[in-house]
Amino acid sequence: MLTDPFADFLTRMRNGGMAQLRSVDVFVNNLILDVLQLLLNDGWIASFTVREENSRKIARVILKYNAQKEPLMASIVRLSKPGCRKYVRHREIYPHMSGIGVFILSTPKGVLSGRQAKKEGVGGELLCSISY
Repeated sequence: MLTDPFADFLTRMRNGGMAQLRSVDVFVNNLILDVLQLLLNDGWIASFTVREENSRKIARVILKYNAQKEPLMASIVRLSKPGCRKYVRHREIYPHMSGIGVFILSTPKGVLSGRQAKKEGVGGELLCSISY
C-alpha cells in the first residue's frame, strides 16, 4: 500500500522521462486524474488512458519529448508534502520560471495551473511545479 500516491505518481513520471520511455503506468485517484487532465490540456503529455485492474485504477500516460528526444517535463518537484502542506493566496502566485513552467494547485474550484488560479482569483494548496 502506498502512503503517498501523489509522490509516487510524480516519481514515475520523472523516472519515465529520464529513461526516455514512451509511456508509464501510474496508479490513479481523483486528484491524479485531475492533474493528468490539466497536463494534457497544457500540452505536457501526449495522452493518457485509464483501465481497471484488480479493483485499482491504472493510467497509461504517453509522455512527450522535444526534437532532441529530451522530456518536456525535465523538472518535476513536489512542493506540498503530507507532513508540511504549503498554501498560497492568489496574490502570492507568480509565473514559474518566467512562464516556461507551471505550478499545479488544488483549489476550491478544482485542480488548476498557477495561471488559471491567478486569473480566477483563488488560492489553494501548492501541489507541485513542472518545468522544461
